[in-house]
Amino acid sequence: MRVVFRRLVFVCVLVGVPMAQPARAQDTLVLNDRVVGAVGNFGADLGPAPADAALPLAGGGRYSVAGPVITDRRTGAFVLMDPSVDLLAVDPVRPRLFVRSPGGLFSAISEVNAATGATRVLTLVGASQVSTSFAVRYAYSVDRLYLDVITDVFARGSQEREVQVFDGTTGARLPGGFTFAAAPFRPWIVTPEGDYAYVIEGASLVTIDLATGARRILNEPVTNLQWDPLNERLFVAVGGTLFVLNRQGDVLGSAAMGDDYCTALSPHTGRLYVRRSLYSRFGLPRVDDLRVFDSRTYTLLDRVFLSAGSVCWMSVFTAPGPPRRVQASVTGHTVSLSWVNVGAASHFVLEAGLGPGRTDVSIFLGADNRVSFSGVPPGVYYLRVRGGNEFGGGRASDELRLVVP
Repeated sequence: MRVVFRRLVFVCVLVGVPMAQPARAQDTLVLNDRVVGAVGNFGADLGPAPADAALPLAGGGRYSVAGPVITDRRTGAFVLMDPSVDLLAVDPVRPRLFVRSPGGLFSAISEVNAATGATRVLTLVGASQVSTSFAVRYAYSVDRLYLDVITDVFARGSQEREVQVFDGTTGARLPGGFTFAAAPFRPWIVTPEGDYAYVIEGASLVTIDLATGARRILNEPVTNLQWDPLNERLFVAVGGTLFVLNRQGDVLGSAAMGDDYCTALSPHTGRLYVRRSLYSRFGLPRVDDLRVFDSRTYTLLDRVFLSAGSVCWMSVFTAPGPPRRVQASVTGHTVSLSWVNVGAASHFVLEAGLGPGRTDVSIFLGADNRVSFSGVPPGVYYLRVRGGNEFGGGRASDELRLVVP
């Protein structure tokens, strides 16, 4: 994306014109089909959850998908997809879905515009390949689709699986695929940056460096995986114990959770929610133990008991986290910025000031995690990038000092 800076923008910076700050959002928890307070009123029952609370989200939460119906949460307008397609994945950054259109010899992997319903074919796979969402992972920070093209859902036991990589916009085949041996519905994930994959082979977790192909093995009976985009950590369920690993697969620690638990992470507030089902004795009713921890230090912040749900399922709706690894390059009077999207922001705001911590001008950016400005006047600028989505504006990145000669 290339933007030409008009001198008026930097006149605003130079005279210190204040700009409105983006709204801040807090977490909203959904469990037991109820909305539950998360910050300030932890555990409070705030009423029934929306009917589409458990459905896939696109465009930072703006669009919900139920069957062939795509609904704009903001306006209530909806569009219809072809009912014969299979939903494979939802882009949490851009307003689009990825679907599979079955065919005789080949199936089409396509992009559906969530606002209009228009469909565009990205690539073709075999008629029996990529048949369910279990065969697809989407790395939103790099716009890459990872397709498990060996997807025999009727196979029993482990089989060698092949994951191929495609550009999420052009559909071009990319390098960086990998293989692993697992049953069709075993969990596997790829980081949002597309640099590591985590797969379960037999009773072990395998960490794959997608740049080098190097593998590390954790010999534990892993049953579930969850990625923490804020702290760049992997949560691994091993029976009643929750393991925490870094990006490279090193074990950082573990904690006993019990036989029935689920977790939800907020990249915006940095809170880790853990719901445990407690099986009572002596005829007392079963209850849920809901706890919240600081996701960086794992300090217990609060705890409440709630009426038990039928299944351990929980989700958190929140703004994105602060963008990471903000980098800038200056060539003459052209400034280029890039950053890592944390928490699937669907748009960004650049905040600029003439002094540390100042915001003299705010510039709305799109969904891309890079931008260029030309014609930037000489000076020293202090820049921060802030992500946003349908649930509000997130926290700002670390501040970057930029000198334009």
